[in-house]
Amino acid sequence: MTTVTVPDELLTIEDWDALEETDANRRWQLADGLVAVAPFPSLDHQEIVTNLTIWLREHLPADVRAIPGVAVTIEAGFPPTVRGPDVTVLVRARPRTNVLRVDPADVRLVAEFVSPGSRRLDRVTKVSEYQDVGIPLTLDVGALLTLD
Repeated sequence: MTTVTVPDELLTIEDWDALEETDANRRWQLADGLVAVAPFPSLDHQEIVTNLTIWLREHLPADVRAIPGVAVTIEAGFPPTVRGPDVTVLVRARPRTNVLRVDPADVRLVAEFVSPGSRRLDRVTKVSEYQDVGIPLTLDVGALLTLD
């Protein structure tokens, strides 16, 4: 078993990419150069994300694709921010092989399933960050599920 130590200093985007290559399965995000660790999502959360991804793939035009768990670069300069929306809709035009994170210019929509421990982060902070980098649409899946 490999132990990964969470850095406790401000990281550069290069530091972040090096961590990603070491442990691509972690549930971490980068906020203003600091690592933010999130718990693994619940089974219900994962099922909703899977179903939304499948639905989007079946209904979106051919020039975009829906992918769960993609890292999106919000700010590459120091201190960097990298977020991990639950589902990301990307343009297909650019080749994508072994990409650690995507540029927000390639993102058409992000979807977040808001969890009890991340309400403010998902509904305020991330939405603001996504808007600041020009991502045109943010979907709050949890809010959709509570509609009558």
